[in-house]
Amino acid sequence: MSKDREELCKKVVGLAAKILSDEGPEALTVRRIAQESGASTQLVYTLFGGKFGLVDGLYREGCRRMEEYMQSRQDMQDPRKNLENLLRAYREFATIQKPFFTVMFTRPVPEYTPPEESLKMAWTSFEFVVKAIESVQPLGYLQGDPTFMARKLWSQIHGVVALEMIGHLWDNAGQRIFDDLMASLWKTSH
Repeated sequence: MSKDREELCKKVVGLAAKILSDEGPEALTVRRIAQESGASTQLVYTLFGGKFGLVDGLYREGCRRMEEYMQSRQDMQDPRKNLENLLRAYREFATIQKPFFTVMFTRPVPEYTPPEESLKMAWTSFEFVVKAIESVQPLGYLQGDPTFMARKLWSQIHGVVALEMIGHLWDNAGQRIFDDLMASLWKTSH
């Protein structure tokens, strides 16, 4: 892909993310994206093949951003801190990159199903957690299959994040639950 086309794709995906964030999935139409970008609908069809291609572009950009964000939070000196940092990064990412997180984990466009190649991109971020679990296991923590343990932690953290995103945890309850989950990693695993 040429540099100009790549930049144009990023611009259009950025516009789609803003529309999704500001107005919800109902506003995410090819016509609206074209209007906001100052181009014809043909631009979106040429770059993405249509609405689902655009949603997949949001999904893939979310995967790229999450991978970058999680990678920036690693602490290779302290295995326990590294795992905690990665789990915190997941929660933080949901807040600071909400439109991308929404596309990746809540399916705001129900007809869209990520293709296998896109799902593989999502797995890359998850692999950071699997490797972090592998690094605490020699210390006696989180024994068992690392992938299963990562899915278990991810499910717990995602539950808190999802409830926070829809406003069901108030009075700082999400933070308290999250902190308790982090503390319990080291109490019950050793």
